[in-house]
Amino acid sequence: MFIKGFECGPLDTFAYLVSDTVPAPNGIASACVIDCSYGSTPLLLAEISKQNFLIEKILNTHGHFDHSADNFPLQQATGAPIFIHHLDEWRLIEPYKENFPIPFPITPTKASTYLHDGDLIDVGSLRFEVIYTPGHTLGGVCFYEPRHHVLFAGDTLFKGSVGRWDFIDGNLDQLSHSLSRLMQLPDDVTVYSGHGSPTTIGDERRTNPIIRQLGI
Repeated sequence: MFIKGFECGPLDTFAYLVSDTVPAPNGIASACVIDCSYGSTPLLLAEISKQNFLIEKILNTHGHFDHSADNFPLQQATGAPIFIHHLDEWRLIEPYKENFPIPFPITPTKASTYLHDGDLIDVGSLRFEVIYTPGHTLGGVCFYEPRHHVLFAGDTLFKGSVGRWDFIDGNLDQLSHSLSRLMQLPDDVTVYSGHGSPTTIGDERRTNPIIRQLGI
């Protein structure tokens, strides 16, 4: 499994390029991008060309501008469909509605496909399970690949911390429930978050102060 993160934009947000690295008869391997942070498109396209990948899907963990700003240019360049939970699509359509001080232009986009809890998203031989994780936003999701023990957590879970719940449609009770679901995953699952270093479910269960404070 190929995973490469590109830390971009004013909030140092990761865009992840993910592939099964299994080439088709034409020599091209299937891949997806999870979250499109501002300025990530040229870096992603260079790596996509280098690795001979075909981008099948653009997956959004949630709609906050720092995670979705490059949805439009990446879709224009690759033709890949955009996936997001329907409760966060409004952030793609109206990126300035939340009144965040966004220091760059964002072209509005729409979802090609809505994500639902329990959906299975295939990218080549990879199969991601969609885990609905509201709390940071109402339409937040995580992507879990059980065969490779990998979780893309967006802004729900970080190394030593969790996502903020004080933005529009954030909710601590919902976030606590979402984190409880994630803590049921195996200890050896590697967590790739929207910000910061990778971690594991086991490490966060044992040492994350907010997880412990919430009694999860």
